[in-house]
Amino acid sequence: AGRPLDEWIKGMPSLLPWIEDSWLGMSAKAWISCWQRDAHEWLILWSEESESWLARLMREVREAADREVCCAPALRVHDSENELALFAQQLQAGETTGQTPSWRGISAETGCWTRLAEEAPSMYRTPWLKMGARIAEVAQLSVQGREAKHLQGGRVRLDNGHGLAWIEMARGVLVHRVELDGERVSRCDVVAPTEWNFHPQGAVARTLESQKAGSNDHIIALMTAYDPCVNYRIENQRQRAEVMHA
Repeated sequence: AGRPLDEWIKGMPSLLPWIEDSWLGMSAKAWISCWQRDAHEWLILWSEESESWLARLMREVREAADREVCCAPALRVHDSENELALFAQQLQAGETTGQTPSWRGISAETGCWTRLAEEAPSMYRTPWLKMGARIAEVAQLSVQGREAKHLQGGRVRLDNGHGLAWIEMARGVLVHRVELDGERVSRCDVVAPTEWNFHPQGAVARTLESQKAGSNDHIIALMTAYDPCVNYRIENQRQRAEVMHA
């Protein structure tokens, strides 16, 4: 922490050998190639046969994480300037908010599996595959180095003093909408990945509702897959037995 960015960039060449040796236990390019052919089957094979600590962890969590959950549509609000302009107008009018955002009137999910560069986001229907997508993204970024184009960002100017910017960050798409009054910021809307993924009608909430009898391990896997940075507490509420009476 605190190191200048150019120092981090100079150290990029050492990232790939470390990822291959410590994380993957094999060539990153070969890992990515196998992942792209059949992500689920490759995760099974790699986690069972590799001796790397990361493969061992994926093997240990498979039982809890490799089950289909309720998924929301992949967030594509940043797919075009028209979509961004419409979203900005809805934020400005209060039709959607940074606390409970919606896109095209529905809840959506965002993460490393919904990047614009991802061709089939709907395939990541289990927490295990979403975790695998994080490994795949790190491997891909380490191979591409400074030439990486996997993560994208952009902006759109709407009218005088009104604009919106977005960036694909670690946990998903981050959006900022700003209105200026001269040189003063008169209003700023921030729509973070957390608010999409933990929306009251979102994928995580609907999965928890549909799996009320699920184990704590399943809940932990779900939360880790969607956002490992969110603090949460699992409370087990015992139902009182009904007393029969006249």
